[in-house]
Amino acid sequence: MYGAFTSARFPRAHLDPIVTSHSAQLLLDRLIDLPHRHETLAVLLDGERRGVSIIAVGNTVDHDAVLDVAELVTESVRWSVDVDGVILASVRPGAGDELDDLERWAELSLRFDEAALELVEWYVIGNGVSCPRALLGEPPRWTL
Repeated sequence: MYGAFTSARFPRAHLDPIVTSHSAQLLLDRLIDLPHRHETLAVLLDGERRGVSIIAVGNTVDHDAVLDVAELVTESVRWSVDVDGVILASVRPGAGDELDDLERWAELSLRFDEAALELVEWYVIGNGVSCPRALLGEPPRWTL
């Protein structure tokens, strides 16, 4: 294990910055329903990358549903001065990433940019965990 967190201590809202993929995954491990079900989570971050809110949307069976969740997030925080970034996680039981996720990443990144929010990462969780950003060869957006 690496970083400042262990499995016993995950990032606390409004206190601990989420600056590594490891710390984000520790938080998501606590948030994702078991057994896995189709859902999409959005962790909203302040300017210091501390979690300030979580939006969970269930029954996101259609893989394009992540785009609807992005719209929900951007509309929800439109007038918020406390939200500067987002971490997304799409849970796809029995499935995984797909080629269309590369286009979805580009669309998500653009939408969040237009809303003055940084899409820090998007995890696709199913048969494994993948990040479409990495599949595209884009550099990580983590601060550490």
